[in-house]
Amino acid sequence: MELQLLMVLVVVNILLAIFIAFFRAYLQCQVKNIATKEDIRIIAEKIESIKNDHSKSLEDYKTGLINQYESSRAEISMVAKLDQELIDLSVKINDTIYKFTQLNDLSRAGNISDDLFLLTQHLVKYKVRYGHLQAAKDIVDINNNIEQIKKKFKTDDDPERLQELSDLYNRLDIALQKMLSLFIAKAKA
Repeated sequence: MELQLLMVLVVVNILLAIFIAFFRAYLQCQVKNIATKEDIRIIAEKIESIKNDHSKSLEDYKTGLINQYESSRAEISMVAKLDQELIDLSVKINDTIYKFTQLNDLSRAGNISDDLFLLTQHLVKYKVRYGHLQAAKDIVDINNNIEQIKKKFKTDDDPERLQELSDLYNRLDIALQKMLSLFIAKAKA
């Protein structure tokens, strides 16, 4: 009976050793799974954080681009308006010069001076936009020369005055054509 008891004890010890080994392996696997789950949770949180940061950065960049676009659009609209005012004044003066020089309509000389004054003021006021253009510089110089001629001669119908004005108006016509050609070329392109 002792032998049987010993056998039972040996079998129980073997079963207990197997159970402990299995339980130890099971616990190690569970610990690994818990650690893996924790690692996955940490990685998922980092990914979500990076995703949120990138999303915020992208939104900020998009907002900046939209603001830049709107600013550029407003600037282009303003420049187009300035250019249109310049073109309108130039065409008006050009037409008046034609009537003065080709049709000998002397009554137009005052209109040329008034419109030229407005054009010159426009060119001077927006010098940043037009100051680099040689045609703009020529127009301002011609306006100054016309003002000097007005002061030089006492009467409007003095032949020498009319000749000098006619010469200046021809120069002005050329400068206006150059100026307009710059904008017409842009409009066609």
